[in-house]
Amino acid sequence: MTLAAIALVPLGCALSASRPAPPRKTGGQLYAQTCAVCHGALGNGIPTLGAAYGAKPANLQAPNFLAYSDGRIYGAIVLGKNAMPSYAADLPEDARWAVVHYVRALQRAQNAKDEDLK
Repeated sequence: MTLAAIALVPLGCALSASRPAPPRKTGGQLYAQTCAVCHGALGNGIPTLGAAYGAKPANLQAPNFLAYSDGRIYGAIVLGKNAMPSYAADLPEDARWAVVHYVRALQRAQNAKDEDLK
């Protein structure tokens, strides 16, 4: 395509016929959509469902969960844990890892250390 032809293409129009893939949801969006209803917006185990839920969701801010490896959190998403079902069919692999990373960000934000501020 010549420079003259490119100049005639309206701004914002792609030069190729293929459409780019839409951006994937972030870990925060996926967590809000899939996890927060039970684990709470901060991952503190306070569900937005309240007493209607019946089961006690995990407090992802508790020391034992802070010590979990990323793989163990990922495994809970894939296999389910206690009353939590598997999300393997609902979340593709990259989405599951995005949720794991977001859980880690929530944990770090709620459990910041002095050295995190340097």
